[in-house]
Amino acid sequence: MDTLEILKALSDETRIRILLLLFYEPLHVSEILEILDMGQSRISRHLKILQDAKILSAARDGARIYYGISPEFRIHPLYDSIIQLKELQEKEHFWNEEFKNLFRADQKRLFELLEKRKNDTISFFEKFGDLLELNQNQYVDSEYYKKKIIELLPNKVQVCIEPGCGTGWISVELIHYVNKLICIDQSKSSLNKLQERLNQDWKNKIELIQAPMEEMPIKDELADLVVLSMALHHTPNINRVLKEAYRILKFGGHLIIAELEQHNIEEMRKRFADFWLGFHVEELKKELSNINFKGIETYKGKGKGLLNCIFIKCTK
Repeated sequence: MDTLEILKALSDETRIRILLLLFYEPLHVSEILEILDMGQSRISRHLKILQDAKILSAARDGARIYYGISPEFRIHPLYDSIIQLKELQEKEHFWNEEFKNLFRADQKRLFELLEKRKNDTISFFEKFGDLLELNQNQYVDSEYYKKKIIELLPNKVQVCIEPGCGTGWISVELIHYVNKLICIDQSKSSLNKLQERLNQDWKNKIELIQAPMEEMPIKDELADLVVLSMALHHTPNINRVLKEAYRILKFGGHLIIAELEQHNIEEMRKRFADFWLGFHVEELKKELSNINFKGIETYKGKGKGLLNCIFIKCTK
């Protein structure tokens, strides 16, 4: 990345406002337009400048294009300095009063949008979480999918953590291969459904925690294994979830990701509350590498299912 190009790209008030928003979460173009209350041609020009400088990356996801901080910029020496712009917004004399007021208004609209996203997702899983496993079988060969995850498990796992566990269709398989399983989900009804599925003999081996996978109430370096099974496509902020996985893993611990490969079945957003329509494996590998995961292995397949699945195994 060209440092001079980065500085040139950031020498504009609107582009600073866009960047400060995207430090929170990826946004698609219409959301940025709504928050900044500007015309599309103006915003598109600013987004292109930021993208050309490799500060932002764009991901087409079905009918939408999401913009977020690029993996390259996250590891640039300027990144840590520039992210402080968000933290310094309230410092006296750092911003002029006009810009402070603009950014406060931007933040208010952004937080309202993100809160609605979160509440819509929780509401969906509270109502329909127990039906997802049955409905997803038309897209994914569940037997093939479960078998592949089990094949990737390391030996002698003491503590396994499964963020975004849902109603536990993978949890009840994992429990046979680990000494302790911690299942985390933000939906209370999904955890209740998982509780119903548990064999009485498993009660002392499993712990259920209601929490978002972006902010898990788990101490550092607790787990030997983290399994993210069909979880990442429900979160806007993949980077934050992967960093949390890295934080809670012991050194030498394993992360297993099982996901859908990128597809274009737009109806899955409404049917399953999917935020992303799958992923390109190379993009996930880049995110993992930038976080400092090692030994990244990837696999693909779909068994008898309609959609291709991707499987990734790596170590901290």
